[in-house]
Amino acid sequence: MNHIKKISYVLADTTSRNELEKHLRLILKDIENLTGNIILFITDLYLIFDAKQIEDHDKLHSIIGPRTLSKYRTYNETNPIFEEYFQYVLVKETSVNDCISILRGVKLLILDLSLVTAAELTNRYIPNPYSPEKTIENKHRQGQLLIEVVGPDAIIEKVSRMTGIASSKLSKTENDRLLTLRDHLYKKIIGQNDAIHSVVKVIQNRARFGKPNKPIGLFLFLGSNSVGKTELAKTLALELFDSTEKLISIDMNKYTTSNSIAQLFDSSFEGMRQQPYAVILFNQIEKVHPQFWNNLSQVLDHNHSLNEKHVNVDLTNTILIFKSNVVAQIILEKSENFLLTNVKFDEKMSQTIKDFVIKNVVLHFPKNFIRHVNDVVFFQPLTYNQLSSIIQLQVISIEERFKEKNIKISLTNKAIQSILQKSYKLFSGVGPVKDHIEKHITSYLSTVVSHGHIRIDTDVNDQYQLSIEK
Repeated sequence: MNHIKKISYVLADTTSRNELEKHLRLILKDIENLTGNIILFITDLYLIFDAKQIEDHDKLHSIIGPRTLSKYRTYNETNPIFEEYFQYVLVKETSVNDCISILRGVKLLILDLSLVTAAELTNRYIPNPYSPEKTIENKHRQGQLLIEVVGPDAIIEKVSRMTGIASSKLSKTENDRLLTLRDHLYKKIIGQNDAIHSVVKVIQNRARFGKPNKPIGLFLFLGSNSVGKTELAKTLALELFDSTEKLISIDMNKYTTSNSIAQLFDSSFEGMRQQPYAVILFNQIEKVHPQFWNNLSQVLDHNHSLNEKHVNVDLTNTILIFKSNVVAQIILEKSENFLLTNVKFDEKMSQTIKDFVIKNVVLHFPKNFIRHVNDVVFFQPLTYNQLSSIIQLQVISIEERFKEKNIKISLTNKAIQSILQKSYKLFSGVGPVKDHIEKHITSYLSTVVSHGHIRIDTDVNDQYQLSIEK
């Protein structure tokens, strides 16, 4: 027999601690008079718990008090009574398949395909509460719409309203995303086709043959500054998980002491819990304290956190990217024979640089980290022509800023060449070019638009001719 009491109901009728204890004694007395085995299920146990009261009632051998992990740490771990009388049991979130089975037992007129849709979408896009609770809640919300039969489209539309993600994106299957991923990345990331090919190959193989509880991919991104490493990570988050907010970026230069490493892992795990589908980008990893690599290796080997509770960490739906600029100087040293005005790099020399960097990467990072890496991804220096194409993408980005004003902008070829001549620096990537555009074009446009001084074929600072349409 199960006897469930919601403590909020008990507290609602009490005005003092003595009155509360009196209510509890009456409840326990009632339970003693019941026959059979008793399981006492008490929510918010920490609000009323007194071990002496329970201990005096011999018949109560089984008591369950549900807690979230964060509240357990706040209230239960600090109370020695709990440690003495209660055994800590971690209840994992159900898998998508188990959640679907549970949903079939919840009586509501809903298509079976909708159950699958509800389980998959809430697992991906709604981190709290955990499954199956969040999925059942979403189902009941759909049932309240008084639709005779709830189909997958209704589930998708509801999740879209809850998350703000377009329903067209939610309806895409994982296979759809993977089939188009490479082409979408090629369009958005200029000059790094080899890097994109390497990343997509690992992700697609993981979808087919991935190991349980292992990341979708673990990559080491190497290259000089501003060549597309962060941009690729951001675009992966957008293409695979529908939002750039699914990129969790961590600056490792903040974790240079051994004491800071535990804090780093706690915050990282919390980020994964809040966003189980995410790209996690570790920046400037060459600056982190060496203890980080030992801790990381343990987590990747055993899939749990490093505190005394060994909380499981589900990496199944995450991409881990470790980014380093430590090879920038290597690239510069190996490439002195490149002329600053080169329009196209020599392919053989580029391959020589790549081979040299990857071969020597083990000198900079520990072996227990390298063995977990799915691929070391090298980002080539950007050429003059590639930067010209990137400027065109920047113009599209500028247009987005002025979208509400219905302004369309285009640069003449002469203007693009002028920008490159004034900002291009070999092995400095797109950074100087972006800075130049922001300083001399975007800021000027912001001023003329805010004052309403928009003219067709505008000369910006007497340097760059823009074609502006309204």
